[in-house]
Amino acid sequence: MIMKNILDKINKAYELEANKTELGTHQVHLALLDELKVYAKNTAKYAADYKKKSQAIKKNVATLQELLKDVSVNKDYGKKVLANAQKYKAQMDKLSKELGINLQGSEPDKLLSEVFMLGEDTQGDIDDALSAVRTIKV
Repeated sequence: MIMKNILDKINKAYELEANKTELGTHQVHLALLDELKVYAKNTAKYAADYKKKSQAIKKNVATLQELLKDVSVNKDYGKKVLANAQKYKAQMDKLSKELGINLQGSEPDKLLSEVFMLGEDTQGDIDDALSAVRTIKV
């Protein structure tokens, strides 16, 4: 009988010890599960965010390629406008001398001045656009 009581107490102690380990294991699993839930939620948030960014980049790159193609093909447009304006100026100067008339301030002179300004501004815009594209780094 004493031996049975001792064996019962040993069995109960063993069962308690076994349950403690099992309970501790469950707590570790629950903590891991909670941590994984938070990580999965954050990962899903970032994945959605990067998907939007990726789509925006693809859309903007397609638009940029179209614009850049036109600007690149016409990269010297402003210079050509200025060269043509210079030819018109030479013709106006020649005509002014031949006729003995001062065309300064006349309508053709004002238009020519506008063409010179537009040529300079346009070339500046083209050069600025091409420079901006060169600054894109990954």
